[in-house]
Amino acid sequence: MDRLIVLTIFASIVGCNAGELPLAEPMPQVVMITEAVDEGRSCYRVDSPTATYFFDKAGGGFTSILDPDGTDWIGYRRGGGSAGEYRGIPNTGQLHPGYDNAVTTTATALGEPVPEVTIETSRAGFGATWVFRPSYAEMTLHTVPAGQTYWLLYEGTPGGAVDKGDRLVLSNGRDYSANEDHPWGRRRKRPDLFTDIAGDSTLAPGSEWGYIAASESDRSLFFAHTDDEHEDDYWQMNDEMTVFGFGRTSSTKKLMTMPGNRLVIGLAASRERSVVGSTIHRAWTAAPARSQRERRTSRAPASQEERQIAPVVAYDFSAGHGAVIRDRARRKGLDLVITDTNAVTWITHGIRIEKPTLISSIEPASQLTSRIAAQHAITVEAWVRPANANQFGPARIVSLARDPYERNATLGQEKGGYSQRLRTTRTDKNGTRPSVATRSGVDPRRPTHVVYTRDADGTACLYVNGKLLASAQVPGDLSNWDASYRLGLANELTGDRPWLGELYAVAIYAHALRAATVRAKHRAGHHRTPRPASPKRTP
Repeated sequence: MDRLIVLTIFASIVGCNAGELPLAEPMPQVVMITEAVDEGRSCYRVDSPTATYFFDKAGGGFTSILDPDGTDWIGYRRGGGSAGEYRGIPNTGQLHPGYDNAVTTTATALGEPVPEVTIETSRAGFGATWVFRPSYAEMTLHTVPAGQTYWLLYEGTPGGAVDKGDRLVLSNGRDYSANEDHPWGRRRKRPDLFTDIAGDSTLAPGSEWGYIAASESDRSLFFAHTDDEHEDDYWQMNDEMTVFGFGRTSSTKKLMTMPGNRLVIGLAASRERSVVGSTIHRAWTAAPARSQRERRTSRAPASQEERQIAPVVAYDFSAGHGAVIRDRARRKGLDLVITDTNAVTWITHGIRIEKPTLISSIEPASQLTSRIAAQHAITVEAWVRPANANQFGPARIVSLARDPYERNATLGQEKGGYSQRLRTTRTDKNGTRPSVATRSGVDPRRPTHVVYTRDADGTACLYVNGKLLASAQVPGDLSNWDASYRLGLANELTGDRPWLGELYAVAIYAHALRAATVRAKHRAGHHRTPRPASPKRTP
């Protein structure tokens, strides 16, 4: 097997022998992709200053990751179970070295030093983009088949071998050593169910991370993953390989379903938390990996992007009195009327619904419906504070519908979580089968930012406070939307699905907002959503 040490490769790039490298000169910050064979598998080989990666084209995963000393931190080989064929990254269940029928391509020129290398891979409906940069590699799992689950795993040999002297350091502050009662200690053959690794809001915002410091090396292998509420798992299998998994509750159960998850991996030249943490910070806060389709879309002019992000209707509840809620998205907008003003109280920056009532348009929301149906895409955004976590039905927060059984779209609360129903040509008239729902997120103690997006390709996402908590493929298009439906808040139009709580802002878009835009809107807060239109002139 042809495995050159990275130091030698990059010495040749700058034109000197490995033993003659000028110590004052930094290693060139480039990467390079070539064709290679590793353990009998046809691979892309990516060389960087910190690691050499071997990516199995037919399997869609890594067979090897070599450090600058040539030590393999994965150790995949045919057969052998945990001593060989089980090993790899990301090992989702479908993307795994040693498997067949994956389609893997690169648009990067072979054999040329470049700032970054991109690989696209897909298998059995799962699609991922890998971007390799000088100090790390990053995957975005952009496609997940509807109804299928997955996990993201590292299965391999830290520092070249499994050793009880290895350490596991996590973003929740835990630092496991071999002397503790956990799988690397005397219970080392049993899974350690962490529940969910706590995310990190400072070092790597929006992530949960960890790293393994190998006992026989001065290096660490690090992982950072999109923060979620799923359980994560770590153990050593048969004293032959380490298993570290995001979204894994046992040896057989996969927990994740949503597309869009990021996974950042790499080797750091240290075992210390401060140094490795700094490396994770730089990797995680860099621009995320994007698919070729996303890169083509991102070339649209800024003015077009701004038009796409502008809401079709928007309400900020800033009047402070009266029965009319003005549409702030445009001058002659879709204003709403409070059916029973005695059921509500105007508060600072919002309105509190204390008893069942309905806030709705008088006329059909025909322009809103036609704009969304033409694009086959939608975003429903709301800043809310539910009265309690017991409301169900789901209790309607925002509803564009005829009655409880026929609708175009509805955002609601179902006890401790939020749900979204969307009618398409492939769902029923109620917008279910499938719908999208979170298992958590309702917090009566403070304002909450809830955003539902569904793009023209059918990918539906539900965010709570900037975090993606649920996702699904909702197939079909919106050509069957009914333009006769009115828009209602805090109830169904028939008055029998009431929601109680505080509303601070509601906006609906004929466009699926990107995850980065959703996070930015959450950070901006509800006082800035949306911007009021110019006041109407009176004669």
